[in-house]
Amino acid sequence: MALLLLIVCQLAGATSIYAQTNQNWKFSIAPYAWLSSISGKVSAKGYSAKGSQSFTDLTGHLNFAGMLAVEIMAYDTAGFTGNINVAMLGDRSTRGHVELDGKSTMILSDAALFYRLGSVPLNNSGSMYAIFDVLGGVRIWDFNAKLDVKIAGNNYLVSQRETWVDPMMGAKAWIRFSDDWNLDLRGSIGGFGINSDLTWGTSALVGYTSWDNRKLFACYRVAGVGFSNGHGANKFSGGRIMPGPLCGLFFRVLLLFPFLQFTHLPSTFPPFS
Repeated sequence: MALLLLIVCQLAGATSIYAQTNQNWKFSIAPYAWLSSISGKVSAKGYSAKGSQSFTDLTGHLNFAGMLAVEIMAYDTAGFTGNINVAMLGDRSTRGHVELDGKSTMILSDAALFYRLGSVPLNNSGSMYAIFDVLGGVRIWDFNAKLDVKIAGNNYLVSQRETWVDPMMGAKAWIRFSDDWNLDLRGSIGGFGINSDLTWGTSALVGYTSWDNRKLFACYRVAGVGFSNGHGANKFSGGRIMPGPLCGLFFRVLLLFPFLQFTHLPSTFPPFS
């Protein structure tokens, strides 16, 4: 039953592709790894489960996980940022004449437009500076949980699927310390009782450019949601918090898009919030 709570995980390593067709439009895409744990409670059709699972606990039940981030920047002024996280988990247990087969799928996706407020120098030479953006968009949640119960040859299926869209707003700051080191801070909040009661996210990323057009990064990201939908036997409610490190390596791959002009890595990528 605890698998009805399990949501997010993992891939090992990350690759980033960055391209621009001219100096005014910039496009970035990157798969990444979010090594998340999860804690919380969920109730569906009269059944409830609560608990906490670490990342290592989740890997034993993982069937599939995929994570992708995208960012488009126009004229260094405004753009689009988004990411999607998909996790599919399952487990099976048999005791005597009772067999339980549980599956859970979660899709978490952000899509937002952002506007660059400007930059602020942090020293006299201008080699250190901070860039500030504000954003507004939506966060899309999709939960699908199934529990197949077999008792003495009879099958019983309990399932619940909920999909909703939350408004979201936030801000991000990218701080350049040197040619090699940078810090990326992001935060968002949404829901406001329209669908979710509250949804939020925050992340802090440290990036190190070890060689040209390649960047190592380490990040810690936390996302949370509290929700309550439906009434009576159809009520679906709960709350979840998903904290965990996020890591990877960004680099360019010229052979994939030979018709595009590739340049340096984007300063404020990836779009995690």
